[in-house]
Amino acid sequence: MKMIKSIAALVAVPACAAIASVALASDPVDGAHVAYFHKARVSLREAVATAEASAHGRAYDAAGHTTDGAHAFDVAVVVGENVVSVKIDPASGKVLGTADEGPLAAVMDADGDEPLDISKLTMPLEKAIAAAEAGGGGRAIDAEYKTDSEGADAVIEITLALAGGKTRMMKVDPASGAITRVSDAGTAEPAGTMEVKVADDDSGKDGQESGEGNGDEDMDGDGD
Repeated sequence: MKMIKSIAALVAVPACAAIASVALASDPVDGAHVAYFHKARVSLREAVATAEASAHGRAYDAAGHTTDGAHAFDVAVVVGENVVSVKIDPASGKVLGTADEGPLAAVMDADGDEPLDISKLTMPLEKAIAAAEAGGGGRAIDAEYKTDSEGADAVIEITLALAGGKTRMMKVDPASGAITRVSDAGTAEPAGTMEVKVADDDSGKDGQESGEGNGDEDMDGDGD
């Protein structure tokens, strides 16, 4: 079962220190889908928290999905060595259903993803989402733990929804807490660079809308 599909592919950029600077790009996105989850009553962070409480495990993959006009958050939670998928209503926050997907290794293989070592889930997905939202401006609609081809280095890839159906791609290093702004999609602005530094704290829910007004800030990172 393919648990989560990112809205746009993230450009591969190695996570480094607490500050990272990378080039931005523009790609088309599903504006209506993004716009819905940008303003949904329930946030992805809240959906992750609800799913983890329901399944009694740790989430590694979560995203908003739209199928035939119906919206839902799908969250993959590791329980022991197995995966439980939890569907959350973005309007009410209620659990719509759960399903046992089987061993994590089998789920990752079926999805065509690199194996994910459970020990790599060192940063709660909810905390990574909060960091990306605070650092990138916007609201998360997709978050996923991924590893490289050797399964050595874990990184959390996060898609933020911005105003006007635009998206911003971020990466969070769960080991160092470093956050990298990778690319923007659905924007008309030219490519540029931006530096972001994430504070080492676990701020509350206020972070989910933090900086959202900066969704269209100066793309050159020089403040002009």
